[in-house]
Amino acid sequence: MTVLSPSCVSAPSDTLAALVYNLRTYLSPIKSSDVHVSVLKSIISQYKYQSDEWTQFGGLDWSKPYTRLGVDTIDGKSNLVGRQ
Repeated sequence: MTVLSPSCVSAPSDTLAALVYNLRTYLSPIKSSDVHVSVLKSIISQYKYQSDEWTQFGGLDWSKPYTRLGVDTIDGKSNLVGRQ
């Protein structure tokens, strides 16, 4: 089993696009059983939230305590979902 370190899967920034790219890069070539939570946590921790990046995915529903926003189907088996 090959484990990619977080340093092997980096994009040039801490944007939402970089987060999606890094997750795709890590998850696409491996089986679900080979996914390491520590690597996923490291990738996600590099992301710096910027509210303007999320406007393309919808708006808040003030009648609910939170709104889920579908962002990307990473590898055909997992989804990136934001929560506001």
